[in-house]
Amino acid sequence: MKKWVWFISIVLALTVLLLTGCGVNKDDTPQSGPRQEEEGKQGTPSLRNSENQNNAANTKISETGTGHETEPVVAAAVPPVPVSGKPETSSQQEVTIAIYCSTAVAKGMNKEDTFKEVVPSSGIILSPTKVSFKDGETVFDVLKQVVEEKKIQMLYEGSKGNPYIKGINNLYEFDGGPLSGWMFSVNKAYTNYGCSQVKLHKGDLIEWKYTCDMGRDLQ
Repeated sequence: MKKWVWFISIVLALTVLLLTGCGVNKDDTPQSGPRQEEEGKQGTPSLRNSENQNNAANTKISETGTGHETEPVVAAAVPPVPVSGKPETSSQQEVTIAIYCSTAVAKGMNKEDTFKEVVPSSGIILSPTKVSFKDGETVFDVLKQVVEEKKIQMLYEGSKGNPYIKGINNLYEFDGGPLSGWMFSVNKAYTNYGCSQVKLHKGDLIEWKYTCDMGRDLQ
């Protein structure tokens, strides 16, 4: 009986020694193996996900901002305004002037040997022509200008301040009778003023017409 007690005591003592010498604190000992590897694998993707999220955020900002590499937006070029030393024709002051002898044609003067060279059958000595003028110029000024440019004969008497038109294209007063001569109208209106007294305005229509009856035959 004592032998069994002694044997059991020895076994218990050895067990205590083994447990005391070989015991390990699980909380203080690092573990290697599958769990450690698993934790390492989880940590790295976590950092990568953070980087990916940052990159994704940066990409999103770039797409809506200026960092996104797209084709550059080129501002529309503004064409230079041409500078010209000459004034535009549209801004010049112009009037229209015409010269007619329809009443002489109606009287048959164009068929007479004396006048067939000076009285055209159409009754038109000068068709409506645009002429530039300056401020202060008169009906006489533009008539003198146009007959010189078109090489149409004209005769007047008196000074420039008070001229009287006696003949145009070699058709003179009294050639068509005692009441014949030259008259002018501005915008279809006749006036008792002399041609050097009527000043021009932009767009005026000036018509010189030969009359055989003191203007009563003019329309």
